[in-house]
Formats: sequence, C-alpha cells, structure tokens
Amino acid sequence: MPQVTAPQPSVGIVADFLFQGGAETVIDLVAETYPKAQIYAQVHDASAMRHYPHIETAKAQGRLTLGFADWLLATRPFRWAARRGVGLYHYYWLYFLTAVFEKTAAHDAVIVSCAAQSKLVRLPASAAVVVYFHTPTRWLYKGLTTEADLAAIPAPLRLIMRGIAPILRALDRLGMRRLRGHDPLWLCNSSYIRDKLTEIYGIEATVLYPPVDTLRFTPSKRAPEDFFLYHGRITLQKRVDLAIDACLLARKRLVISGQAVSQEIRQHLTDRVLRAEAADPSLRGLVTFLGRTDDATLDRLMATCTALVFPPREDFGITPIEAMAAGCPVIAYRAGGALDYLSPGVNGAFFAEQTPQSLSVAIAGFDVTRYDPAAVAASVSHLSRDAFQSKLTTLVARQLAKGQP
Repeated sequence: MPQVTAPQPSVGIVADFLFQGGAETVIDLVAETYPKAQIYAQVHDASAMRHYPHIETAKAQGRLTLGFADWLLATRPFRWAARRGVGLYHYYWLYFLTAVFEKTAAHDAVIVSCAAQSKLVRLPASAAVVVYFHTPTRWLYKGLTTEADLAAIPAPLRLIMRGIAPILRALDRLGMRRLRGHDPLWLCNSSYIRDKLTEIYGIEATVLYPPVDTLRFTPSKRAPEDFFLYHGRITLQKRVDLAIDACLLARKRLVISGQAVSQEIRQHLTDRVLRAEAADPSLRGLVTFLGRTDDATLDRLMATCTALVFPPREDFGITPIEAMAAGCPVIAYRAGGALDYLSPGVNGAFFAEQTPQSLSVAIAGFDVTRYDPAAVAASVSHLSRDAFQSKLTTLVARQLAKGQP
C-alpha cells in the first residue's frame, strides 16, 4: 500500500510589528522553520525587511498580513510627522488601539511573538497556541524602563504616553485574558524576563533562549590587540555614553561599530568625546566611531579587540553571544539576560553598577590572557539557531498533541 503522508499543520505567526531588532530575528527563524506560515503584524518597516529573508519571502508570496496601523501610517499626516523625526516606535500606543480589533485566519497552531500588543490579536478558538515573550509591555510597568529609555522619547510623546497609560494597561490586561483563554504554552527569552512575567502577569514561563548564528564565527582567529569594542545600534538605551566615559576614565581605546539611530544621538556622543579631549588633550584618539560595519569588518574587530563592552541591561542580548561565539570575552553589566550566559573567568566579566567608574575598573583590570577563545566559544554553543529550531518544533508539536482527542 502507498504510504500516506500526514498533512502539515497550518501555522500562523503573530508579531507586534516588524522593524529591525532581536524579535524580528526570532520571527524570521520561526518563518524559516514553518515555511508556509502566515505572518501577522500591525505595521512593518519595508526598508528593514531585507535583513529578514524569510519574512521578505512571506511578503512576496502574500503570506504577510498587515494591520490597519500599517495603512494609517502611510497617510499624509503621519508621513509629515516622519519627516520631522517621529519614528514608527513612537506610535506603540496606536498599535494597541488597532490590535484589539485584529484577528487571524483559522490555523492549527499559532505562535505569538510578544513584547506588546500582539497579545490582543484574536486567535482561532481551536488553535494550539504558543506565546514567546521578549518582555512584558515595557512602557506600562515599573522596573522595565530606564531614564535612558525615557530620554529617547520626545517630550510631547512622553506626556501623551503618561496620559493614556491607564487605557493601554487595561488593553494589555485584556490581551493577557484573551491568551489565557487558549491555555497556551508560555515561553520567554531569559530568566530575567521569566521572573518579570511572573511578577507582572502571574504566569510561569519556560525559558527558550533566542537563536544566535553562532556557527558564523571562528574562535581560532583571535589575536587580541589593545582596544575595547562596542558593537550594535547606537541609541541612548544602549548606554554607549557609559562605554565612552568608562574607556576615557581608564585611558583605554574604544572602537564603536554601529549606526546611530539619529544624527542627534551621533552628534551628542561626538560632542561628549570632544569635550573630554578639550579638557584633557592626552585623551585624543582614544574613541573611534566606525559607523555601520560589514560582516568582514565585524569579524576582524571581534578577532582583535581585548573584549566586547556591553553596558545596557538587556532582556537577553544577541551581540554578546555573537562575540563569545567568536572567542571574544565580554564585559557586561551584572543585570538582565547577561546573568544567564556570562560566567566570570570563563567567557567574560561583570561590572556591578551602571556608572563610568564601575565599568572603568572592570576595563582597566581586564586580563585577556586569562581567556581561552575555544572555551569562550564553547560556553555559548547551546544557543545556536539549530538548538532553537529543534526545541521550538518539539514544543509546538507537544502543544498540538495536547489539543487532540
């Protein structure tokens, strides 16, 4: 008798939005794992989709469903605001108001990528649901935002956010009630976020570390020189200012790789360096801005820097894992997701307080000869893309089986 192949389950992927960041990296791999999945998002940045080939393919094949907000932001008033520096991130409150009316088509399984309003999207009653939290909704609860986060938001928008926060918090709670009605499997990206989910939403989530392309890097190429590296987006939240001040205090070279999200932030950091150099000419040349770097340049920087400096408190942190995969140790703030993967003396060192003084002590006392590149890389080998895909497919299959008679 001919063998009958079981039909593949229909899968939907629900995102908050599709811009450029760690959540999109996860969504892109989920889309690769389920290549026929329909993707739903409130809004997307079309120019950023080239970084996510599987999301881009879904869009080209008609498998990307965008919400009302995406249409609205293309209208003339919002285009006018965009030309004056109001970005897509600044409308997070709008996405909450529109998401409450959105719903998916019928699917056997739905994977929800959640950092904000995706929890509000109505899902099929019979679907097996898996929710992957990147964070509780950051702007609505204490302890999730820093002064740097707030400083990145224009003052008028901060006032609007404060005024409508009670409404958005009520919608956030409504979204959680909708998700609970599906008896979902709760997943999250770090122990730090797991604890925050318990504190804020009263749920117990299983940690599934996000995927990192660890196989792209080669630890055997390490040949450290006397400079420290910051790599990533240059924003106020990433605390690049802290890395600059600390390296100037320690009188160590800092190379900054990455593009500033605005000319104002780039100028702010450049002026910071110029003021320090004017006050003490011996500091000239210690800080170098490279701008956006290609993969080959980044590989060379990670092979030759003393260590990667990671100043923010992140929910997880992809860049430190990439550095470690290259055999490069990391100096990170002792908080957030870094607590899950940084082992002092094995793959890096912590600094205790988010101050230039605390970080400068860690930088000045860092001895790169104590770190074996192969051991550093081995410490994060379990955080690969393959590991994420294998665990996710197992968990989704288990959730599907739970709903079968």
